[in-house]
Amino acid sequence: MHPTGVQLLWFLGGIVLGVLATLSVRPRRARDGADVGRQALAGVPVPSVPAVPAPEPPAVDTVLAHEPPSALLIDVTAARAAGFNMKHADDLGVIQGIGPRTAELLRSNGIDSLLRIAQLAPADLLAVLERGGPSFAFADPSTWPEQAALASANRWPELRQHQQAWLRQHPLEQGTHAPPSPRDG
Repeated sequence: MHPTGVQLLWFLGGIVLGVLATLSVRPRRARDGADVGRQALAGVPVPSVPAVPAPEPPAVDTVLAHEPPSALLIDVTAARAAGFNMKHADDLGVIQGIGPRTAELLRSNGIDSLLRIAQLAPADLLAVLERGGPSFAFADPSTWPEQAALASANRWPELRQHQQAWLRQHPLEQGTHAPPSPRDG
């Protein structure tokens, strides 16, 4: 058989199968057996399932306490829209006071995600900084867990407000703690 004939047979077979599939679709039935589609067209009210209100978003502490790390996804697009220059989901530089060298130190000590920072106490972070040597003596990790918790929960506007409030309270340190910072603090 000629190749064009084979193509024509496949084409016609596809049309036949499409028609048969369309004819075999049956209207959806309501629980009482009535034809839902025809009732809607005839103006007969169709019973509906009551709407369930959306749950309130959980508090940051609740999210971090009950979700495994793999369940929390950082929305990098939303972070960028809020003005954060994130390179990837676990860019520690989004935390005010963490520059490239500090991020490298934290990662080398097993602290490689925002969620991990949120789970640590400031004293634990300070111990890591002290092990890093005198270069990290001026870093202040007191707000890092709170900032990381907000970032892990994708609460970017709240994180921005938190950082701006901190900068208003510490105006002399804006050059070393303003994200993104060319210097590492």
